[in-house]
Amino acid sequence: MVRTLKLTIEYDGTNYVGWQIQKNGISIQELIQTALQKITAEKGNLLGASRTDSGVHALAQVATYQTESSISGEGLMKAANSLLPNDICVKKIEEVADHFHPIKSAKSKTYTYVILQSPVHAPLLLHRVWHIRKPLDLRAMRKALTYFVGKHDFRSFMAQGSSVKTTTRRLTKASLRVIKTYPHAPLLQLTFQGEGFLRHQIRNMVGTLVEVGEGKRTPDSIKVILKKRDRKSVGRCAPACGLYLVKIKY
Repeated sequence: MVRTLKLTIEYDGTNYVGWQIQKNGISIQELIQTALQKITAEKGNLLGASRTDSGVHALAQVATYQTESSISGEGLMKAANSLLPNDICVKKIEEVADHFHPIKSAKSKTYTYVILQSPVHAPLLLHRVWHIRKPLDLRAMRKALTYFVGKHDFRSFMAQGSSVKTTTRRLTKASLRVIKTYPHAPLLQLTFQGEGFLRHQIRNMVGTLVEVGEGKRTPDSIKVILKKRDRKSVGRCAPACGLYLVKIKY
């Protein structure tokens, strides 16, 4: 009997070409899929909910794997983790209905982007945050964030060369909060929640928001950028290292 298993996965994306299997390097999907195939002695396929890019991290990536193996979810989880490197961890495996699909069944996804605002870098946060040396105008950034909420055409913020049926997406949350628990310098946590996102959409939004914080753009410029539907009107793409897939709601 074929069982559909739902995996919840945490990983540091620094050393990988991204989630998806690619010919130019080692991916997270490849390592987990290979481990599961070895344990179950089957040629099953691992399907992930989000194709995170190289350098992007995840606290709760979701994937499915179909198998005829009778190994329990906990047993499979322990066996898989024993074969995986320390920067990848399967946190949970549970059996779900056959019709469950990690992408199509998702109701919303939540990402956070973390910025270190400090005149000096933090070695312990290397590959974990985007380091901005100069102070940012947080009030202006928060105002700019309000223009992202709702249903909009985000073509301007999509990576060049992407091919999708529609560039319209709905964001239900776009917020900024200051985390003061890190010694000597605040961390800025930008949170975005929506039904789905275009490739590089969040990183391009963050790069543009930072330019608002630097005074290079006004908060109202976000409205103009959305209407232009032109990638050239957007700010720089924020580094992948500050982006985290936090939650997928089903």
